[in-house]
Amino acid sequence: MKKVFFVLTVLFAVSQAITAQSIDSFIADFAKSEGVETTRVDSKMLAEAKQNEEDDSEADKMDKLKFIDVFSAENPSEELREKFMNFIGNFSEDTDYDTLIKVADGDTKALIVLRKGETDEKTLIIFAVEDEKIAVVKMSGEIDLDDLNF
Repeated sequence: MKKVFFVLTVLFAVSQAITAQSIDSFIADFAKSEGVETTRVDSKMLAEAKQNEEDDSEADKMDKLKFIDVFSAENPSEELREKFMNFIGNFSEDTDYDTLIKVADGDTKALIVLRKGETDEKTLIIFAVEDEKIAVVKMSGEIDLDDLNF
């Protein structure tokens, strides 16, 4: 009985790890695709932006972030767009991410997920498709969900 429980536990852990990697590998593959631009806003850039922010509450939010990565493509190939749309459409709760928002309205789709199990430091990922633009925004830091305006 102990062996069966152990095997089931290992299989569950492996399946969770593979699914979680699929988000990371999807983002990595997307970032390498033709026509995708990548921008990283690191903590130094966020600190500079904080100094220029007149609203103290917005400045405090920026101060808590470690980085923001943006991967975007305008007028992507049909293959890339279809792959992106399928990923959003088929995203499952069986991963290491909680779905905060999933929206589909014609050719416009959005998915916002938060990595499960993280305490103060969180990873929030936004996938979006609209008209001829597709994008992934990944941010990490002390993200307070109450501060997000969905």
